[in-house]
Amino acid sequence: MEENKFMKPLDALGNALGREVIVKTKNGLEISGTLKAFDMHVNIVLGNVRFKDKDTEGNIIEKRVEQIFIRGDMIVMVI
Repeated sequence: MEENKFMKPLDALGNALGREVIVKTKNGLEISGTLKAFDMHVNIVLGNVRFKDKDTEGNIIEKRVEQIFIRGDMIVMVI
């Protein structure tokens, strides 16, 4: 894709549809998955999701889910 210096943020997300992305959240999670959908509030739906979390004993475990919805106001960065 040709780089466009006038690209808007939602255009960048549109270019990532169907691709693997990493979403960093305000609470420190890094969630990776396939970008399935987003809206003007940057609410995001990911498929084939993987992320690391802590269990009840504080051990870090990797979790996998088929699909997840992330509210736009929780998102710090999409890579």
